[in-house]
Amino acid sequence: LLGNLRHELGRTADALAAWRAAAAADPACLPAWVNAGSALRGAGRFAEAIPLLERAIALAPDNAVIRNELGVALHG
Repeated sequence: LLGNLRHELGRTADALAAWRAAAAADPACLPAWVNAGSALRGAGRFAEAIPLLERAIALAPDNAVIRNELGVALHG
């Protein structure tokens, strides 16, 4: 939630730090992986986004939205 708020305020670096901290505290925290990966993908930082989105897919293999995010990052 903190990462989302920071991202909405345009504080991407702070948002990424919050999402990474959430993922470190709970490696099964799907929103942390998805949000960080999506934000990096949106910023054109595809190489950084890909492993985060791959981790998210490992947690939710049937999630089409996450698979789409990864596809965009892979072809970015």
